Amino acid sequence: MQKINLLSALILFGTLQGVILSVALNNIKKKNCTANRILTVFIFLISITLLSRLVYVEGVSIVNKYPHLYLIPDIPMFLYGPLFYFYIKSLLNKDAISIRKVWPHFIPALIHILIMSVYLFESRMEYAQRLMENNLIELPWSPYLAILQSGIYIAYSYVIYKRYLGRMKDNLSFRFSLRYLYIIFILIFICWLAWLISALGPAVQSITGFEYIDYNIAWVALSFTTFSLAYFAIIQQDIFKLDVVPVKYEKSGLSSEQLDALKEKLNRCMDSQKPYLNPKITLNDLSGIAEIPAKDLSRLINERFSVNFFDFINMYRIREFKELSKKNNYKNMTILAAAFDAGFNSKTTFNTAFKKHTNTTPAEFVKNSS
Repeated sequence: MQKINLLSALILFGTLQGVILSVALNNIKKKNCTANRILTVFIFLISITLLSRLVYVEGVSIVNKYPHLYLIPDIPMFLYGPLFYFYIKSLLNKDAISIRKVWPHFIPALIHILIMSVYLFESRMEYAQRLMENNLIELPWSPYLAILQSGIYIAYSYVIYKRYLGRMKDNLSFRFSLRYLYIIFILIFICWLAWLISALGPAVQSITGFEYIDYNIAWVALSFTTFSLAYFAIIQQDIFKLDVVPVKYEKSGLSSEQLDALKEKLNRCMDSQKPYLNPKITLNDLSGIAEIPAKDLSRLINERFSVNFFDFINMYRIREFKELSKKNNYKNMTILAAAFDAGFNSKTTFNTAFKKHTNTTPAEFVKNSS
């Protein structure tokens, strides 16, 4: 029995991880069903591609019997970019994705698949002969078009991600880490770059003199990507359950007098109900409590308080902390305990916010107040 080499072992583990992850994602109870389904398809395509590469490298006899299996790695190459783009979009957007707006993105993939489907009508001998003669129907620069298309989708997905980060402080009162997505972007970019280098292998080899530039680079990158996705999806499942929706800030048409009235209403709500004590409160949560539409509330906080939602809530939490720290029953408690009772859920966030709004540290404030 032929021993499997290191590259094949790596590809095999990448394939298995991809299959396991695809099953695990669909068993996680979450709100981001659409995003996870798209990610499942994305990973499944990677797994199938890796598996077909493994079968080819190891010279499994089934390929000789069914040479059409050589088509598998090339079939989905126009699908990766759009799938990744819609995964990011559905993950960071609560609005349902319209099918009418989705299908045009997959027209290149459909055309490519239709062209390649012609081979399925050929006999095994005819197609094997075509492979030997390199007499393929699809245009020779199709891989380069697929690489360009994927690069554009990855870049635009990153723009959506950065815009989302910029809007988080207008919707959340707490720090929410999206480091997972940042790492995924790095991995996807490495895969894309490996794909590009592999496609340009002969040219790159002639320039660099490096003799081992081929598609193995792309296979290795894909394998490590499935490993990483498996880690984040299974070990840190909550990352796949994002329920943070960026509220679009639009002019609500309210007059200055109406904004002033809403400001008084919001102040009364903050003083009487103290919603800021909820460490996970969002703009939508406060909108429901104060009975102010989210877009009006966003404008109100931005224009009448001159801060974003994150700082607005923390201002009240800092005021609460100051009041708590002066009470006798808090004298023997730690500063952090009082901060948590004031609505903070992170020591770093508390210290940073306190320093920003008071120009002093919590310890210095407590010391000077005693």
